[in-house]
Amino acid sequence: MKAEARALAKLGPRARRGDPEETRARLVLAAARTFEDHGYFGTDSNAIARAAGYAPGTFYKHFADKTEAFVEVYAWWVETVWRGVDDAWKETADVEARARAAIRHVLHVHAEWPGFRRDLRHLAVSEPRVEKTFTRNRRAQLDRLVALAGEGRRVACFALLLSMERTADALAMGEASRMGIDAVALERELVRQAQALLVPSRP
Repeated sequence: MKAEARALAKLGPRARRGDPEETRARLVLAAARTFEDHGYFGTDSNAIARAAGYAPGTFYKHFADKTEAFVEVYAWWVETVWRGVDDAWKETADVEARARAAIRHVLHVHAEWPGFRRDLRHLAVSEPRVEKTFTRNRRAQLDRLVALAGEGRRVACFALLLSMERTADALAMGEASRMGIDAVALERELVRQAQALLVPSRP
């Protein structure tokens, strides 16, 4: 089950008179799937509203336009990634296993959303609102990674964050396979980098 389907399942059946927060959440999840399936440039606010089961006018009670909805989807997507990383960290006290599980989760989420990620990379350099949100969310992700590795490793954490993002996108979008790079070996290399940063050095 995909991430937005799991989130919808948690919301349960749509209430006859849904509260505004629930309506907004359903619109965000519908926007996520619509952007992934049809692309940012291949859809509009009416399609998003219909996908969520609402009249087109409902969309504009919550978002000014589809770019604002895209920004909200990105915030939801980042939280989905980090919720899984946090869960991986709680599952075991073995830090090496934690790093391995966290990387696998990051790769899995990227693999679910190649279209969304492709549009995000484009809009992050062409649309000021997305660029601003992208920078803010990336800084928040860096802070969360530093919390795991230690403040003195901020530069190394940023390097790992960039490596995770780019590698996960390369795998999800087929770039690695087109370059003749084995996906399993690439995942193993990313895990090695994460373990080198997150696993305390042994005396």
